[in-house]
Amino acid sequence: MKKQKKLLSELHKNNNYGSISFFRNRKTILYYIKINEYYKISITTRSVKERYSSEIIGQTDYKIIKEWVFDDGVDAFMLEKQILNNINDKDKYKGEKLLRSGNSEIITKDYINIIENYINGLVP
Repeated sequence: MKKQKKLLSELHKNNNYGSISFFRNRKTILYYIKINEYYKISITTRSVKERYSSEIIGQTDYKIIKEWVFDDGVDAFMLEKQILNNINDKDKYKGEKLLRSGNSEIITKDYINIIENYINGLVP
């Protein structure tokens, strides 16, 4: 937990991800889901179920793999950006739209172990 706080502190100092004020002091969920045979890492201030009740296109199916709740959404926002910035380009989904929005956060390979390393503060 100490490493994670240090990591988040460093991310706050080096914020170059644009406006994050929407998430400040708001409970936010960083989530990892499986969409058909693909994966997605993202954040929401609603429940994941509520978020995806209107996002799914056609026969797209999803399953929640893991959720992490942050009292201050800025931490979730920054962590999500760091994880997405470190996903290998060849693992980024480039097919047809599966969702109404957020398709750029879909990946073709399971990154759960890497994501959990970020969450646990093991990746600087």
